[in-house]
Amino acid sequence: MQSMTGYGRATADFGGYAIVVEVSSVNRKNLEVMLSAPKDWFGLDRIANELAKERFDRGRLQMLIKIEKSEEEAANAPWDEAGVIEKVEAFQRLCRKIGISGQVTEEVVINIIRVNGTEGQIPSLQDCEDTLRKVISEAFDALKDMRNREGSSLLEDLQARLSTLNQLTEKIESLAPEVAPNQRQALLDRLQQAQLDLDPEDERVLKEIALFVDRSDISEELTRLKSHFDQMAIIFKSDGAIGRKMDFMVQEIFREFNTIGSKANHLEISQLVIEAKNELERFREQVQNVN
Repeated sequence: MQSMTGYGRATADFGGYAIVVEVSSVNRKNLEVMLSAPKDWFGLDRIANELAKERFDRGRLQMLIKIEKSEEEAANAPWDEAGVIEKVEAFQRLCRKIGISGQVTEEVVINIIRVNGTEGQIPSLQDCEDTLRKVISEAFDALKDMRNREGSSLLEDLQARLSTLNQLTEKIESLAPEVAPNQRQALLDRLQQAQLDLDPEDERVLKEIALFVDRSDISEELTRLKSHFDQMAIIFKSDGAIGRKMDFMVQEIFREFNTIGSKANHLEISQLVIEAKNELERFREQVQNVN
């Protein structure tokens, strides 16, 4: 099982530059890649999508790709003093405008020098495409590793919740034999309270009572619930994208518990159904993060 949330990062050197790729993912029904990269690298989104589809089925991937002169190159390369001062002043104006302190530290100046030194002179996409493919793949692999680790934790949680749902269903099943007699007695009591001139032993009355009681039988719903739980356990062991299958099964399980609650008309069973639906809602929330 794989989660849809995670983070990956990778770096590579190319011709005196450092290429940094960061990617994070959140849950989505389909696979989406949102890319932020140097504007000169037109066509990089196609490469990123291609590499993402090789590894992921679902989720929104937010990618940031930066290129900077390496520390050694930045230290030795000449830099535009006037351009750096202009950018520092622009940084201070921006900080005042948005109301933050914006202290010009050594780190801020170094970063501005790096940015100023790379503007308009980064290598072309064609020249560094092989390196970009490699570093993007490494970032995606790191993301996938984290999604797998998150998926293992999700699996443990979902298995525990499925076990709880099984236990609640078993408790409901143990009370199920009480439903029919309770319904029969409740109907007879109503007939007496209505003071109708009916013989409780009349065959036609007994037939109507039998039909009413039969409509309150929950054995079929209990059988389907057990089948749904078995199918969910099988899905847990499946490979690939299983989130949608699990979401469908959750809807089916909800439907059976709803039907049991409406048919049984039994206080303890109703309380157990409410508890089961609460647990199932927590189960459903976790399923939204499953790939």
